[in-house]
Amino acid sequence: MPYIEKIAIEKARKINSSPAIYGTFAEIGAGQEVVNHFFKAGQASKTVAKSMSAYDMTFSDQIYGGSGRYVSESRLSKMLEHEYTLLQKRLKKKRGHNTKFFAFADTVAVSTVGKSNNTSYHHGWMGIRFQSEYKAPYNEIILHVNLLDKTRLQQYEILGVLGVNLIYSAFYGKKDHKNIIKSLFDNFESSRVDIDFLRCSGKIFKNLNHHKLNLELIHQRSTEALLFQNKGKIILPSDALYGKHILIQQFSTADKLTPSHIKKVVSYINNTKKIKSDPVSLVNIPTQYLKNRNMSHYLKKYTSSSKKNRNQYILVSDFNKLYELKRFIRKITDQHIFIIINAKNFIKILKRPHNKVSSNDILEFSSRLYDKKTSLIIPDYKNVKVSTPFDHFEKYLVKTKKLVYLK
Repeated sequence: MPYIEKIAIEKARKINSSPAIYGTFAEIGAGQEVVNHFFKAGQASKTVAKSMSAYDMTFSDQIYGGSGRYVSESRLSKMLEHEYTLLQKRLKKKRGHNTKFFAFADTVAVSTVGKSNNTSYHHGWMGIRFQSEYKAPYNEIILHVNLLDKTRLQQYEILGVLGVNLIYSAFYGKKDHKNIIKSLFDNFESSRVDIDFLRCSGKIFKNLNHHKLNLELIHQRSTEALLFQNKGKIILPSDALYGKHILIQQFSTADKLTPSHIKKVVSYINNTKKIKSDPVSLVNIPTQYLKNRNMSHYLKKYTSSSKKNRNQYILVSDFNKLYELKRFIRKITDQHIFIIINAKNFIKILKRPHNKVSSNDILEFSSRLYDKKTSLIIPDYKNVKVSTPFDHFEKYLVKTKKLVYLK
């Protein structure tokens, strides 16, 4: 038996040994990988009131109601609501005085034979609604996970372990920012999954700061980036950026650009690339800039609740280099990516390219950054004075419109 499965079964056994913890499991899309650990641990009847998996879409809709997308937060929420309400309705009177009820659910898409190995296929939503005390209102933990293993069996394995960790954390884990995330990754390498959304709600989480909790995902290397919308709402990057044209500002550049600069860039994009709608605007803030300020400062500065800025987002990430940021965005969209950079920073790139592999090779840096639909735009052209060994290469980039100067 693999070590990680052994530890997961031991955790399930501890939960099974507590007569006070009792609930249901509803798993869609990747078998019943989580509840299997409780069956293998023995005495599962002390914990499992019901286990089910509705694979057929019609059956699923009849149980939980239609939701459009089957691997989505809305589907997960309907599953938790249905199962927890049913559990309370049927068992509260009989054993509610000495039982802490829970409903666990996940809806997951894993590797499928004949489909590409694109990670967009290997993801899911997972959550638990649970009581921390008898007869108490419920608490809830919801997360989104990207499965990074290559094979379906490996994805099944890690999904089961993650689910057990989530349930164990709900009842036995410490409820602070660092330990909640640490407990989810207990017993396996974080490189196997990427958790890019985490929400905890309920009385026992009243002291948690939602922004700080999610930023901890980056600090603990549990994800590469988080996307913030108006009013600080955290959303999945794929939900906002998939199939869209993206206009990117690096934090180091954003403070130096005026609204007229941005307007000039958008006008160029619409006129030259024949894009009918404005691109999604994104400001990337590397986590190193958050040390002395909290997230609310930047949310207020770079986003607005006004209707005209509904397509403006903040990406908080570990991406200090342009090509790292571009690589992340390119995994989500195949449309145009426009990166705004001011003249001063562009000169720095030419003179001292940010490239760990070969710090003196601007060609390698450019090969990582550019593709057919990626452009670098400099809106303050009058300040550009290129005098480097790469001035000929710079002219080539301008001619091919990989580099755009706006007067």
